[in-house]
Amino acid sequence: CALGPRGASALAEAMRSDQCGIVDLDIQFNRVGINGAAAIGEMLALTNKLVSLNVQYNGVGAEGTRRLVEGLDKNTSLRSLDLSYNLIKDDGARLIYKALKKPSSGLIRVNLEENFISPDGKAKIKSLTTEDGKTRDIRV
Repeated sequence: CALGPRGASALAEAMRSDQCGIVDLDIQFNRVGINGAAAIGEMLALTNKLVSLNVQYNGVGAEGTRRLVEGLDKNTSLRSLDLSYNLIKDDGARLIYKALKKPSSGLIRVNLEENFISPDGKAKIKSLTTEDGKTRDIRV
């Protein structure tokens, strides 16, 4: 049994509530795909409670990554993001790089292992490990 896109959308909707106290969300292996990633991205844009998000093994790909990053652009609470094993290529990695470069980004731990990011893309993201006075744990 997996959440799938509809379950991820319902969960993201519930997490928008002021009464939701979830700060650590682990939805690995749930096949949320692009649509589920989009719903999670929308939730990230509207709430600043979530501190840790694990979306490992969900097949979000480039479009799902783009939709998640749109939410990250407005979120300041998230500190840890695991997008490993998600079919992300260099285009998705570039989006994450740009999100990490923003001064408002609170991310200090990012896992992008076992995706399809080129050696150059990996090196660029790893270069953010100590940039801007922030120390980050970045795995690619």
